[in-house]
Amino acid sequence: MNKRVPIPYSITDPFYRYHRDMLDIKHNTKEITINNLHIVASQLERNPKEIIQFIKKNINRQLKFKNNIVVIPDHKNQIIDFEKILNDFIDNYVICKICHNPETIYNIQNKSTLVLRCKACGNITKCNDKYSLIN
Repeated sequence: MNKRVPIPYSITDPFYRYHRDMLDIKHNTKEITINNLHIVASQLERNPKEIIQFIKKNINRQLKFKNNIVVIPDHKNQIIDFEKILNDFIDNYVICKICHNPETIYNIQNKSTLVLRCKACGNITKCNDKYSLIN
């Protein structure tokens, strides 16, 4: 069973209600696999392909997503902090900027603007979509 962490990661309250699993990452000589991204994505109420797009743009590598497993070729033996990348995704595309709850849904306005609408406080925030999640 994976360790559970709060959403966002900076919360220290042990009784906080929003949690997600940590990424289950396996390294071997030729590749890195993330075995539970589809579970984490469902806990964040986001599509796993959007998280993969965000990771891909951050690490500048090709990724494969097959059978709910992300496979990253590891030809340079680099250490990549996938949890930090996921937390950046959460901060930019999941957390409400006003009440800091992860109870958001996003909409695309005018075919080019990504906005978050908070289900808790009703705030609507325009996202900086520098990672082109709305292709």
